[in-house]
Amino acid sequence: MRMIDNLFFRFQSLILRKFKRKYKIGQFQIILPAGHKLDIFKRKFSNYDAKLPIIAKFIAEKYETISIIDIGANIGDTATALRCEVDSAIVCVEGNPAFIPTLERNISALPGIIKVIDKFVGKEGEDRAGKIVTGNGTARIEFNVGEGQSPEIQFISYKNIMTAKNDLPQTKL
Repeated sequence: MRMIDNLFFRFQSLILRKFKRKYKIGQFQIILPAGHKLDIFKRKFSNYDAKLPIIAKFIAEKYETISIIDIGANIGDTATALRCEVDSAIVCVEGNPAFIPTLERNISALPGIIKVIDKFVGKEGEDRAGKIVTGNGTARIEFNVGEGQSPEIQFISYKNIMTAKNDLPQTKL
């Protein structure tokens, strides 16, 4: 049975690589770009993204007015899951230009305050050339790779994320 599940998972992955599709999170619908595997992971691991919104709900009940920072916001799936449970302000930090259009599209349908910071989190002022490698709904940065490098990958420090959201409530998550 496990072998059949693995074959089905691989077949499904190959098919979904080619198509963008709609995916429902709570009462909201987001778009998964071609190749993104959130729906596959969620089917295989039902608790994949289930705990954080529950934790956020408990924190929001205790502190009433908070803001949440989503570092590595990807396509906005975590922000969407959080919005299902809390009305808190959310700051989405995502440096990969490949994800920004889908992130902005997905969060545009959500109520409440949601800001996007389009930088990677790291030591500020040390922006440098590198290559952003995107695939299967995730990404990584490779430095010192030569050909195909981005002119400059920009970083923002956690401290400056906090400064950029100074008009929002205190961050607890």
